[in-house]
Amino acid sequence: PIEIVDPIFVKVGPMTVNIGSANLGERLLYTSLMVRVGDEETAKFLRMHLPDINNRMLILLSQQSAEQLTAPSGKVELAVKILEVLELPFSTPQPELAMEAVLFQDFIVQ
Repeated sequence: PIEIVDPIFVKVGPMTVNIGSANLGERLLYTSLMVRVGDEETAKFLRMHLPDINNRMLILLSQQSAEQLTAPSGKVELAVKILEVLELPFSTPQPELAMEAVLFQDFIVQ
């Protein structure tokens, strides 16, 4: 029989960030997401570092534009950038982290 493994998620957010827009001035991004991880050790580590994660996320999100985020590929590109930011070390030493995907739960640009 095939062994079914339950997915493990770490919730990040919600957060609201000011973002720029070339045509419309400042806009707001409201988002929350889940990071799907491969093991409980990674989930525990990420939960312990949520203040660092939130800070990294706010910095990254504030560098985006409304045009980027509302384009069809914008959310996909942002998910890749988020994983890249989360793969930077949080501590030394740090265990190897098994992060698999970023899944947006809310995503509103106003």
